[in-house]
Amino acid sequence: MTEKKTVQFDDLLHFKFLSCPRLSPDGKALVFASKRDASLEKDVTALYRLELGGGEARRLGVVPLPVNELWPLADGRILLSAVYTPEEPNPGNAQYKVYTQIPFWQNGKNFTGQRRSALALWDPRSGEFRRLTPDRMDVLDCTLSPSGGAALLVAEEYEKVKPLCNHVWRLDLKSGAMDCLSEGLEYSFKTAGWSGGRVIVLASDMKRYGMNENALVFELKDKKLTCLTPDLDTSFHNSMVGDCRYGVETQYGLIDGDGLYYISTQGTSSQIHFNDLNGHDRSLTPGLLSADCFDVRGGRVLAVGFRGLQLQELYAVGNDGETQLTHHNDSFMAQFQLSQPEHYTVDNGEGLTIDCWYMKPVGAEPGKKYPTIFDIHGGPKATYGALYFHEAQCWAALGYSVIFCNPRGGDGRGNEFADIRGSYGVKDYQDFNAMLDWAVAHLDFIDAERLGVTGGSYGGYMTNWMISHSDRFKCAASQRGICNWISFDGVSDIGWYFGTDQQGGSGPLTDLEGAWNASPLKYVGNVKTPTLFIHSEEDRRCPDEQAFQFYTALQVLGVETRLCYFLGENHELSRSGKPRSRLARLREITGWMDRFLKK
Repeated sequence: MTEKKTVQFDDLLHFKFLSCPRLSPDGKALVFASKRDASLEKDVTALYRLELGGGEARRLGVVPLPVNELWPLADGRILLSAVYTPEEPNPGNAQYKVYTQIPFWQNGKNFTGQRRSALALWDPRSGEFRRLTPDRMDVLDCTLSPSGGAALLVAEEYEKVKPLCNHVWRLDLKSGAMDCLSEGLEYSFKTAGWSGGRVIVLASDMKRYGMNENALVFELKDKKLTCLTPDLDTSFHNSMVGDCRYGVETQYGLIDGDGLYYISTQGTSSQIHFNDLNGHDRSLTPGLLSADCFDVRGGRVLAVGFRGLQLQELYAVGNDGETQLTHHNDSFMAQFQLSQPEHYTVDNGEGLTIDCWYMKPVGAEPGKKYPTIFDIHGGPKATYGALYFHEAQCWAALGYSVIFCNPRGGDGRGNEFADIRGSYGVKDYQDFNAMLDWAVAHLDFIDAERLGVTGGSYGGYMTNWMISHSDRFKCAASQRGICNWISFDGVSDIGWYFGTDQQGGSGPLTDLEGAWNASPLKYVGNVKTPTLFIHSEEDRRCPDEQAFQFYTALQVLGVETRLCYFLGENHELSRSGKPRSRLARLREITGWMDRFLKK
């Protein structure tokens, strides 16, 4: 029997990643976009059709725009969501650009100007290409009618400031006529679809729990909403943390027949659910830890997801659960000895149980203590589970124990649990310390004198917060985080509304003191922990100035620190950055931990 190996950083180069499937109208084929032809220009997209009965994918043609999503029609044409960039005046070829709206840049898209996601019809036989939506409209979601003759859009129109509220539109695909169905309503709509002639939407008015409030299911009729799920308190998307996905966009729900299919994060996993719109709701994928995306046609459901410590595969979903259809990663992963995440709970001191996990080092010896890395997720409305997490498995393979948890602010446990607006660094900090105290006291393989902390985005913010409020860590790696809510408000692509919402409705323009009190930079004088900063040049979500401020302050104060700055990368470095950058990031963090925790 061949001895199993431990996971290495560069094993991620051999992983196979799946994107969202899209069934043809007859349910017999998948239609998908691909960049498999290296000769294609950057801003064009090739489309393919793959028969489910077997055979190679057939190229349908090339679309002269970047394509976000696609919907095959019964007549052979394809409805597309594509990115349009209008021509900008450049007098005398001047080396500058002019902007008149916010956001003027977006993470992953850089400087966006007047760019919009628009709907278009493309005929692969004739090559005819026709834009359907107006210049100022940004399409967020689209659902075809059962007949394929119309579509329901969730979209927003703006000239100056991108709004938090949006609208539902009906688009006639033959005439191009559009009708706003939600005129006069102030809601954040997520998706819309038809069920038995009724228009069903997912939406939130954001009045009680802010911009991250869980949506409810409504019937939209005569520009009025009737709630169909008043007692349902759950998310309608996948919030599971992972670093082994590519090309998976947020998906909220699909109407098929007389019900709603949707992904929901509940507890410590995300599942595909079916709601019959009459009060009955059930999970269809009890074996999946993370349902990433799916499509449904005539009751037939195909899904991409994670099961156990497997990587992504394609599953057929039926009444008795999910059946694995592909085995792209099985043989490769079978050669590794992995560390199984072990679940436990702790009381946070207020009667709430917090979900936690530990991973022992691969080959851990009884009675021996090991250096430990505390890993904090982003969000904050995200969720850890027991699925495969490459960075944690690499650390376990290198002799580290890894601990992580889902504090208040995270997803999976309803609106009240997720609502920490105005309490950043308070409620979550209490939960983290409860987890750490329990782990150190009860897990005999953890060396309390050799603790490191790391996290990205919100996890970077909390890394900054924890080292400015505690000396319990021997080192820290702060990744793409926030240190100053005041400057964040004016430079992030979401700053002007996210910061205000998360600080309880009063951002720095109206409550400068409150924003500063919640900023780790205010407390930087307390920091003694050697800290590595990981940040990316094109991060527009938590821009690089956030790392620069904290790094500079620590240098001035004489705290040992290091800045690793990735050129050409953005906020998604750890998840979808260039492979060489992802490997360099892992080596930098691990090298920093080794330096201080393995002395």
